Parts: sequence; C-alpha cells; structure tokens
Amino acid sequence: MRDRMDIRFWRRPPIIAKLADAPPSWTGVRDETAREILRQGEAYLAAQLQCAIAADQRAMTMATMYAAFATGLIGGGATLLLGNLSSPIGWGASAAGTVFLAGCGLLTYAARPIDFHYAGAHPAAWFTEEDLRGDLVVAICESARLYQRRIERNDGIMDRNGKFTRWGSWCAFTAPLVGALTFLAVWAAVGAVAATGGAKAAELRGPVAECGRAEELFCPAASLAGGHA
Repeated sequence: MRDRMDIRFWRRPPIIAKLADAPPSWTGVRDETAREILRQGEAYLAAQLQCAIAADQRAMTMATMYAAFATGLIGGGATLLLGNLSSPIGWGASAAGTVFLAGCGLLTYAARPIDFHYAGAHPAAWFTEEDLRGDLVVAICESARLYQRRIERNDGIMDRNGKFTRWGSWCAFTAPLVGALTFLAVWAAVGAVAATGGAKAAELRGPVAECGRAEELFCPAASLAGGHA
C-alpha cells in the first residue's frame, strides 16, 4: 500500500521518528505479530478520533458561553456609553466583552472542520499486483506503517487545534482583568479632566469677579440699578 501524506504539523519524539523513518525489513515477521501491530494502530486511531470529537465539543461549548458573555457585556456597555460617553463602567464592560469575543473566535477556529485520518483503507488501495499476489504479512506490515503516518498527522492536527483552545481559555481569565483595568483608566481620566476643568473655571471666575467690583466703583448708578432689579 502506498502513502503520500505529508507530515508538517507535529514534531515527533526522537525514538518514534527514528523507528518510523527507517522502515524495518518485514522478512520473517510472523503473521500474529503483524496483525497485533496493525490492531494496535487501529486502536490508537480510534482513540484519537474520540479525543478529537471530545475536544471539538468542548471548544464549541466554551465558544457558546463566550458569545453569550460578549453579547451581554458589549450590549450593556454600549447602552451605558450611549447615555454617558465617559462612563467607566460602560468602557470596562465593553473591553471585557471584546476579550470574550476574541476568545469565542479562537475556540470556534479550534473546532472548525478539518481533515482527519481514520483506521482502514479504500479497497482500491489494495488493487496492485504487489498487494494482491504478494506476501500478506508484508502487506499487513505496510498497512501498519501507513497507520503510523496517519497517527502522526492526527497528532499534529490535534496539537495545533489544542493551542487555539488554550489561547481561547486564557481569554476567560484575562477578560475580567482587562475590564477592571479599563474601568480604572477611564475613571482616572474622567477625574483628571474634571479636576482640570474645575481649576480652569475657578481661574476664569476670578477676573469676572474683579471686573464686577470695578464696575461698581466706577459706575455707582449701574450698581444701584442692578440692585433694584
């Protein structure tokens, strides 16, 4: 049986790489040994499939939760900001919701449809003179070698998708922190702007008061008129 799959996503342990890349001689292998090797490969591929399905289900469940959190936080924050653009709570909620939205995207990408390799083979894979009329033990061993490459390919895919799942999980921890920091930053900025505005208003009120007193001194009639009014 022929195998043209390209393995690019998983770094194999040295011992596995050494044994897999240097094909042994199948001469003298017993039928029981060959079938046991093939059975082990089939069992491993079946376990990989179960793990991959469970990982996709976990990622989609978390993505659904993150989407709900993001909708609530961003919607609530936007409502507050429409009423008061300088609302610290509105900005903090929106920032936390944005982080949850990013996590939802990562988890959804981790659970995307992918090519996955299973046990078994197309019957046409055996339609060669070498496999049809050759040594059955050698054909079984070559099938086991094909399973090894499928296992490595699946491991690479699962490892890569697992990274996106872990990154998405970290968003659940960072979202409250980002929201709190945004709240504090906006609150401090609003306080600083209010303090600066108050100081400028006090500076402007001083000259206005002095002008009023000067008007009373130089124009008593105007002062009296204002008092009667």
